[in-house]
Amino acid sequence: MSSPYDLVGPVLPQALRLARYQASVTLPQNIDDLQGENDTINQTPSREEERLLVSNASVMTALENLFSWSTKDRTCRTSTLSHIESVRFQRAMYRLWLMSVLFGPRRFMLTRSYDELIQNRELELEKSWEDQKTFLEQFPSQELLQIRKLAWFLLLTATWAVIAEGREPNYAYEWDGMYLFAGPHIILRCYEDATMSHLPMDYLDDDGPYTKFLEHPITQIFRERQVTEPFNGYVGVILDDIHGLHDRCTISGFLNQLYTNLTHWDVLKTKLDRGYIYARNLLCNLVEGKPLSQALGGDWSKLVNEMFACRSDEYAKWSKGDWVCSHCWSSFFRDTLWRWRLAQKQKAGEHIGENCRCGYNCEGQRFKVGLAHAKQFNHLCEPIEKATPVCAF
Repeated sequence: MSSPYDLVGPVLPQALRLARYQASVTLPQNIDDLQGENDTINQTPSREEERLLVSNASVMTALENLFSWSTKDRTCRTSTLSHIESVRFQRAMYRLWLMSVLFGPRRFMLTRSYDELIQNRELELEKSWEDQKTFLEQFPSQELLQIRKLAWFLLLTATWAVIAEGREPNYAYEWDGMYLFAGPHIILRCYEDATMSHLPMDYLDDDGPYTKFLEHPITQIFRERQVTEPFNGYVGVILDDIHGLHDRCTISGFLNQLYTNLTHWDVLKTKLDRGYIYARNLLCNLVEGKPLSQALGGDWSKLVNEMFACRSDEYAKWSKGDWVCSHCWSSFFRDTLWRWRLAQKQKAGEHIGENCRCGYNCEGQRFKVGLAHAKQFNHLCEPIEKATPVCAF
């Protein structure tokens, strides 16, 4: 095996400290007993720590690739971060990850029964915040800003997984804290599998130990240090610059929108408002609504590729390489999704009824009261009547 430094480079102190506490049978009860980053590298790694260094480095590479692609250079799926940008990213991410080891689920599994945790939840939460604050206070303000920015990136990544799974979380619970409590590696798994099932749901409660995880202590520190957080995204904190920052939508010329082409189609899955991508009343059609929803819950790269094959003349000049904003994509979906569904039914040899003269605008196709009408007539078509779309069939 190559040396630990060859594996992780200048972030070895942070990476090795994480691996050491992951491998440790116990966690320090007093945060003051925590081994310092610089002290960590003076001790030769064990075999288990070396194994964890390799495993963690793989997770870190995947997270950096995702961060770079979503914030630095949308044209490339692998990291284009400069050396110093990569160091900032990995150093902060390893520290965030260590927090989830020291103050996350494992801390409570090792030291408390669930019943004890419930009985003393308020005291436990205060103690956790206090220890998190002590841990964070060792870092200069600029490096704390880096941690805060990457926490936001992780929350956005977790939110993508929630939407991609096709469900909304119960907002009675504080999910942001839960995501960070679980740790970056768990958030990555949720993202890759498009499911939140990897979260430690056993701890889900009205006021669980994950409440305001990181956010509460770091906000306190910023207030005490009179630190003002910048509002310009990641530039000046993690990144030095962004590729294509002033690019415009190929179709509309809009600036500061979501730009997506064939390298980003899976991103559309969580960026487009579902309420604006169905043709009028089709979502309420109990015959067509379910298969359309299922399609939107699947592989969007495959879906958009197939939609390109049945797009109307209005979109004939679109190229798969175009960078297109969310506004234009919404219009494309409204006009093309129903055409795609019709083509899929024709390809499968399914029965297609006579076209409803009100088409996808038809009010008579909606919900259970319109089920018979929805079954009898095809609504995957354009309306041929401009009058109020209520059919008399």
